[in-house]
Amino acid sequence: MPELTQESIPEPVQKTAQEPAKEAMHEPLRKADQTVRNIAIMGVMLAIIEAGKHALDFLPNVELVTLFFMLFTKHFGKKTYLVAVAFTLIETAIFGIHNWVVMYLYMWPGLITIVLILRKKEVEVFAYCMLAAVFGLFFGLFCSIPYYFIGGPKVGFAWWIAGIPYDLVHCVANFVISVVLFKPLDMALTKIRQSLKIADA
Repeated sequence: MPELTQESIPEPVQKTAQEPAKEAMHEPLRKADQTVRNIAIMGVMLAIIEAGKHALDFLPNVELVTLFFMLFTKHFGKKTYLVAVAFTLIETAIFGIHNWVVMYLYMWPGLITIVLILRKKEVEVFAYCMLAAVFGLFFGLFCSIPYYFIGGPKVGFAWWIAGIPYDLVHCVANFVISVVLFKPLDMALTKIRQSLKIADA
């Protein structure tokens, strides 16, 4: 049987044999590039959320954080959980440790989880607007949970009841903001993802 040499192997066969080796060499670089890109994307998301929050700090219970978390979760998926944790840490560093830190640790991840479910169902924009409204309406109720453990049911219930007027403002503001801004920002993020060739998360 004649001995096979590189010269005796047809060129297309040589290229086919070399391709897996090249792919294996490039894989670590590809993964590193993806990691850097993800960190950059999460950094931008966090900066936008922080800027949006502090831009409306002068208006009680009117905020853009809910809108941004919904949009970013819809477009970037589970990465937004890490952004929520980072957001809580930054707010804690700015304002110190208070009861709301505990609330943030379950309120924003809870919202993200609901959006992930809605995203799978491919619901209309109005569903996200209604979610924003309901989230604002019951924000105080869910935030009262730590007070049930700190002072008992009466304290928790009293804290929630006292905040209902603010929750109503939160509900209406979230709905109006989402109706006005969700669709155009959703379309803008879709174009950005397409231009940067960012796949669905």
